[in-house]
Amino acid sequence: MRRKGFQLPLPEMPESVPVPGETILLMEHLEGTPVHSGHIKEWTKRDPILSQVLRFILEGWPTKDYSAELNPYFTKQSELSVEDGCVLWGARVIVPPQGRSKKLTELHEAHPGKSCMKALAQSYVCWPGMDQEIVKKVKGCIKCQSNQSAPAEGPLHPKGWPGLP
Repeated sequence: MRRKGFQLPLPEMPESVPVPGETILLMEHLEGTPVHSGHIKEWTKRDPILSQVLRFILEGWPTKDYSAELNPYFTKQSELSVEDGCVLWGARVIVPPQGRSKKLTELHEAHPGKSCMKALAQSYVCWPGMDQEIVKKVKGCIKCQSNQSAPAEGPLHPKGWPGLP
């Protein structure tokens, strides 16, 4: 059955293409996040270590005479890149010190626990000592500590009586 009024391909493009609902929801959510790429870009420029790393990525790494603070980045120099002023390690954003506490708070929002929090963080962000800071955050949380030792409840399976000795 053919519908009236529709002809493909369209004779001319419509003036406005409707934006999918999930795109609108994502954009609304991103504006409410505590840290976004503009913050990271600005903090990277201001941070003495990350600004140096940014410069080294763009201009080339020194062969020697680098400081101890640069060592975590120096060992990963072939995996580091820059996107819009933000330093990336693979697909993960390196968060400058100014945004680390905000990111930890955002990751800890649902009290997922140490392992889930590390896994979630390691999918998107990184910085030197991130795992230790996550452990410290979880150990300092009263809710996480009160639920940590509670094992998951399982169903009881009573054993039947034996029929023979």
